[in-house]
Amino acid sequence: AETCTESLSAYSRYLSKKGASADDIEAMLLLPDVLLCVQTHPILKGFKSWADEQLAGPSKGLVCLADFWRQIGLEPPERINNKETELLTKLAAKVGFGVAPDPRYHHAKPAADGNIVLFSEGHGPYFEPSQVFNNTSMMLRLGAMVATVDNHVDSAELNTLYKLIDHDTHLSPIEKRSLHAYLHWRLNTPANMTGLKERVGNLKKKEKEVVRHILVTVALADGRVSPDEIKQLEKLYTALGFDKMQVAADVHKLTSSKGGLASVTPTSKAI
Repeated sequence: AETCTESLSAYSRYLSKKGASADDIEAMLLLPDVLLCVQTHPILKGFKSWADEQLAGPSKGLVCLADFWRQIGLEPPERINNKETELLTKLAAKVGFGVAPDPRYHHAKPAADGNIVLFSEGHGPYFEPSQVFNNTSMMLRLGAMVATVDNHVDSAELNTLYKLIDHDTHLSPIEKRSLHAYLHWRLNTPANMTGLKERVGNLKKKEKEVVRHILVTVALADGRVSPDEIKQLEKLYTALGFDKMQVAADVHKLTSSKGGLASVTPTSKAI
């Protein structure tokens, strides 16, 4: 009895608030799973059906955040704070999905007027990202900046980024699903540099060389480097604390490598 009372304490406290209702989505998410059936609850059943359609459709799980809120009968908030992100992730998890970006793991949060990506199965209740996961997510963020500079992502550039995930045997299946969703979100979201310089600054010298290598690898993936990509690389190098004059040398080093691009893409174990 004490265990059951404790499990229902958060739900009970919520219902004691003025204006609160047992039909509120916030109330439902506080119920233990054993008392909440997705198949019979109208809101959750409708949301799961909608999420399944988005994942199977051409958007591959990429959805407008405003549509997400409307699916559960809420007005889109002006800002995405901790309360909103917790509701997002909890609701998705209740119906068997994960969300990217998930601030707990991806070091990013969506904009109120932006997008999110839903992915099947989600992170699960005991997910702990590895160091390889964290390093790979940073590489994908940087690679997406280079790939989207001309507002067009070439298939070769996309494949190069996919390889960072799929060819790394140190990533678990859950981590790979999460990173694929995160990359999909990054490729469809305006880039920013928030927090990147500090993260790169904490890397060792050899690890920083890997960062530069991947940036140039993505830029060269389609077989050429446009002037816009060179400028973007120089901006990134400068913003990350590298010497922008190193761009030309790094490009030359990679283009003249004996094995070609396919054989020199490093795994994230190197970082």
